[in-house]
Amino acid sequence: MHAPVGRARSAVARGSGNVFANELAVVRSSSVRDDQTRSRRLDEVMAPRIKPGVYFALALGEGVVMDVVDNRYYGLTQLSAEIWKGLERGQDTAMIARTLAGSKDMPDVSAVSVEELCAVVDEQVRVWRAAGLVVPEDLGTSGGPPLRSRPAGRPASRELDGACLRAARLSMRNLARLWVATRWLQHALRRQGLIAVLRRFQSSGRAGRDPRGAMDEIVYPMVRAYSVIRRPFAQGNSDCFERSLALGFALRDRGVSTELCVGVEKFPFFAHAWLEREGIALNDRVENIRTQTVIARF
Repeated sequence: MHAPVGRARSAVARGSGNVFANELAVVRSSSVRDDQTRSRRLDEVMAPRIKPGVYFALALGEGVVMDVVDNRYYGLTQLSAEIWKGLERGQDTAMIARTLAGSKDMPDVSAVSVEELCAVVDEQVRVWRAAGLVVPEDLGTSGGPPLRSRPAGRPASRELDGACLRAARLSMRNLARLWVATRWLQHALRRQGLIAVLRRFQSSGRAGRDPRGAMDEIVYPMVRAYSVIRRPFAQGNSDCFERSLALGFALRDRGVSTELCVGVEKFPFFAHAWLEREGIALNDRVENIRTQTVIARF
């Protein structure tokens, strides 16, 4: 099942063999056309900013970037992932180049001058800026408060008890809540867009602690209703993001806190979304998500 943010693109040209050499060759070629990039003073380089709504995760020593605003994924090589981590630390391109020069994880880098590394970083940032992943200053997404992501961490290691789920009371009220939440969500995604919907999800729910007995009295019955609705109408659909959000809205409306998790696998690329509460997967099996790298939690 794929999250809707499903268009994977490579942010840097990749080839067989030495990844660093491939990327350096691309930049050296472009540097011939633009000597100003390599000759400018390193301490005059401005620190780029990652666009709000863009999230990163390491995957198998490389990286994946998710752009929620433009609804896209990007695959990064090992070198590109190191450059991205530098941007996350708030470093300018010169500082990132110096950090790469001292890296022991990529031996090929030690044979390259800091000036050439700076050109590599500059070219990569230019590609990301053209893709809309990097902005010249710390701009917020328009139309509301910033979109927050909790620390990603690992996927849930527990799931709902199957026997308790089957024994949970099935109520028409919960079926109606989920049906209404699903229809509203579909309309809101078309009219308002994903960012506005995620902001509303983050601000939804009641303040304070979850109701006493929330798991037995609210969570299990709601997930039972969710399973009943999904089986005849949506089994097999790749709509994990939408249905997880709908379940999350229905539970938060009852005062139960939940987290929408987005995970990725890079080889082959696969994106998935599910709902968690206190380290428990609510609408998925642990065996389905254990190989996922969590890139964002909302």
